[in-house]
Amino acid sequence: QTGGSPQTGGSPQTGGSTGGSTGGSPQTGGSTGGAPQTGTWASSTSQGQQAANYALTLMGTQYQLGGNGPAYDCSGVTYAAWRSAGYTLSRTAQGQYNATTHIPISDVRPGDLVFYGTGRSASAIYHVAIYIGNGQVAEATTWGDVAQVRAYDASWRIGNLIPYAGRP
Repeated sequence: QTGGSPQTGGSPQTGGSTGGSTGGSPQTGGSTGGAPQTGTWASSTSQGQQAANYALTLMGTQYQLGGNGPAYDCSGVTYAAWRSAGYTLSRTAQGQYNATTHIPISDVRPGDLVFYGTGRSASAIYHVAIYIGNGQVAEATTWGDVAQVRAYDASWRIGNLIPYAGRP
């Protein structure tokens, strides 16, 4: 992974801390105030926005399982988006969940990854999308559909929404 080194309290350029501090905010780095975390985040707010912006350029592309361009699957979109911001993610939705810091879904910022798992199980992740702001995600969903923007909490998948987003 690339990015800044973790520091307690965090800053927009260095990421966050799991050291128990309640300082900082998800917008500028820092702790998530007791939410489950798997590590520190190394990405900055500007990198997240850059990833979200890049994901928008991929909307309208065809779906392809395992696609890395010019057609994409769900994790291909998020992989390409974060790569454009200088950060390399795992290539699968489950791998991306496992490798990111978990942020309460209520604290998402552009660039955070939103996950869906069967029965909301973190061990049964089957889909990932990238949060772009205003309750919207950019995603590639299924064969025959093009990548699109939609509400992250759309009713057709809300029962499988993981309550924690992933922040690289």
